[in-house]
Formats: sequence, structure tokens, C-alpha cells
Amino acid sequence: MRLINRTISLLLLLTGVQTTTLAQSIVCSDFTIDSLFRDPQDTQILQVRLRFQNTPQTFINYPHITALMDCNGDTFAKGTMNFFGQFGGTQQNYPLNLIKETFCEPFTAVFVYSTNIEPDTCLLGISAPLWTSPKTKVCFRLYPNPSTGQIYIDGIQTADNLSFIKLYDARGRLLRNVLLGERLHEFDISELHKGFYYIQINGHTERLHLE
Repeated sequence: MRLINRTISLLLLLTGVQTTTLAQSIVCSDFTIDSLFRDPQDTQILQVRLRFQNTPQTFINYPHITALMDCNGDTFAKGTMNFFGQFGGTQQNYPLNLIKETFCEPFTAVFVYSTNIEPDTCLLGISAPLWTSPKTKVCFRLYPNPSTGQIYIDGIQTADNLSFIKLYDARGRLLRNVLLGERLHEFDISELHKGFYYIQINGHTERLHLE
């Protein structure tokens, strides 16, 4: 084991990576999530773009995001180790498999990395709507409205392939947050009380009358 550790240290020194201060110089605040988006090749994969804010000589081993959790602490996406490492001052996309379509915000990413042998874990919050691209164009049709409980949302088109349907009550309380991946989506709200509700998709809001 000592020989392996010395070999790793020698390789890092030869590549210009300083190994004597890695453990002391890296903190969780060095990591921020820049965006969250659906993989254009596979809609069941979410990509998390993580920025490592440190010097270019700083290097972390085997970084990966093991899970994305919602506001209730439930895991809705899981990831595995995919990269050998990441240098400071860079961005990198980390893929996660979507295992749940309904979840509430804010989100928390469980990020794991190593500086020497033992792994370190950081919980990275995603409080802002990072999944909403500035280039996103929302175009959809909500029907029937008024409704007796079963509604359909048709024709959703977004530039980033990632749409969230949010359902609010008349007081502005978030009742549902559903990840949408199809052009036609069926939405059942028959268990709710009669009245007015609001459907929001990527910042665009429509009022819904439940009879």
C-alpha cells in the first residue's frame, strides 16, 4: 500500500499537481452547480454541470454525484463514478439516471470526491431554477379548462429538452412539481378541491378552473 501511495504521489508531482496541500485547500464552497438539463441523447439521463472553483493546479480524484434529492430528502436521480478526476477552474458534466418523475424543489446534489485515499462528501444546494434555459420557448395547450379533474397538456416545446409542470393553489402554494418529457401529458387532479389553480411550465402560467 505504501508503494502504491508513493507511486500516485510521484505521478501527480510529474503532472504538476501539488499533493501536499490538497486536503487543506479544498472545501465544499469550491464546488457550485451551474446548470441541470436533460441529456439530448437519452431523456432518462439528467446532466449536472459542476464548476470546481480552485487553482488550475488543484486536482480531485474520482469525482461523481451519487444522487439528486428533492425537498423531502427523496432521491429522484442516481449517478455513478464516470471520471478519473477534475482540475480546478474547470466545468464538468455529471450524468445521473432519472428514477422518479415527480419531486419538489429545492434540490440537493450529493457530490463525492477524493484528495488522497479517503473520500469526501459535499451536499450542494440547487435553490435557483437552473434547469430553465434563457433560450427556452414555451408553447403548450391546456385542456379541458374548466375541468372535472383530468387535464391534458399538449405541444410543449423547449430548447433544452427539460420542462417542469408546477401546480399551485389559489394561495400560491406549490402542490406538485413534475418533470415532463412527452409532448402530450395527462394530469390528474381529481383529488383536489373545486376552485382555481395555476399551472406553470418554465415560467409561463395558465389559470385552471377545477369544477
